[in-house]
Amino acid sequence: MRLALALAVCCLTAGCLGLGGGPADPTGTLQFSVTNGDDRPYDVGLSVVPDEPTGVAFTYANGTTRQRPIGDLTGVSPAALTNVTDVRLLGANVTTETFRVPADSGIGTTVDDVEPGASVWVVVRTTTGDSRVRAWAQFSCRRGTESVRGDLTITPDGAVAFQTTCGVDATADG
Repeated sequence: MRLALALAVCCLTAGCLGLGGGPADPTGTLQFSVTNGDDRPYDVGLSVVPDEPTGVAFTYANGTTRQRPIGDLTGVSPAALTNVTDVRLLGANVTTETFRVPADSGIGTTVDDVEPGASVWVVVRTTTGDSRVRAWAQFSCRRGTESVRGDLTITPDGAVAFQTTCGVDATADG
């Protein structure tokens, strides 16, 4: 199943984080890539959340941080998050890694030991300015999915698109 959604317009909830292996190995692998075609760098936060997030922490341009219900993130478009400079998911066993993606470049990473039923959250931020949150997405795949791949693309005009692939061997060529 392939889903491609523009994140600059609204938030994305797709059905694709998966699991590999059988009962002997209940964890899976996630492959994630970012292609930045814009002439400025972006920070991309990748969070794996085994259970539902218990909330979200917003950091504002004035340096304050406030914990809010997750609906305060999922219920609004990124454009409505004025003066928000960072977003952090809260909950048990949330792991987050942030990547600086330079202008006109890309990165790729693999996350091992993704638990069954976990969801993945992606937050895209500009590196300067008061209102830095550009886009966010959440995705997951059904239990038993063989592999999971997430590809984030930032176009030369700064638009953000995200695509997930579930069930296809992420290590295969093509």
